Amino acid sequence: WQANVGSLAIGTAGAGLYAGANTAAPDRNWTLSSNGAVLLGNANIVAPGNVNINLVNPPVSGSSLSSAANATLQAGGNLQVIGQGVLDLSGKWQAAGNLQIGLPAAPAAIAPTTTALQINNQGLLQATGNLAIGSQTARVDLSNGGTVLAGTLQIDAGKLQNSGRLQAPDGVLLSADQFTNLADGVVLGTGNGQGMRVQANQINNAGNMQSAGGMTLQTAG
Repeated sequence: WQANVGSLAIGTAGAGLYAGANTAAPDRNWTLSSNGAVLLGNANIVAPGNVNINLVNPPVSGSSLSSAANATLQAGGNLQVIGQGVLDLSGKWQAAGNLQIGLPAAPAAIAPTTTALQINNQGLLQATGNLAIGSQTARVDLSNGGTVLAGTLQIDAGKLQNSGRLQAPDGVLLSADQFTNLADGVVLGTGNGQGMRVQANQINNAGNMQSAGGMTLQTAG
């Protein structure tokens, strides 16, 4: 299933978008490229292969990508969201492989006062393998009030604020200019012998940070 659209809007009543019902099909992926806002509402998107969402041009205002509380996106392979603007995520975003959310290789020019990619998560982001948000060369801003679960978790952010749960058994690496773990925030490294590393210019922790292995906090502030 592949579509190139100007924009996409699905209401709260939801809609089912499925790929790969034919097990003999050579391509069982689900790919969406949009030049405008993608408002998924309570959509149910399922693919036995990969799920790819490419947000080509961010809207001037509002969300580039949003999903409601009953939305479900499930990938039997990897799940990737590449774009700019504001992502307002709720519902369940799940990958049996890896999950990546980040900026494109060549971001479009935006106003200097605008964050290239702001992610607001109130749902579930889950990957059996690696879950990566941002990268060392293209950091994003993340406000997490939901749950982020992965085999290994890596977040590279300008501003990282957590009032939800960040958890992985095979390693947690958080790198940010400013990291704030609020009172309700939980950061867990649950694997024996697997460490947690937090690197930030400024660390403000009022919540719970716990590692079954080692924990390293490094700050330049």
